[in-house]
Amino acid sequence: MSYIKNTLTKNEEIKYLFSFHWFEWVVPVLLCVFFPPIGLFLVLRVVFT
Repeated sequence: MSYIKNTLTKNEEIKYLFSFHWFEWVVPVLLCVFFPPIGLFLVLRVVFT
């Protein structure tokens, strides 16, 4: 029973990570479209950290 529970929490963590990375990439891309200098800075910061 606890094994199933652990698997479920792992899946939740993976979903959270994916949604976080999606958010982290979409915002800079949108900024690149509307405010190129700010968006470019954010993308470079994400790539180099």
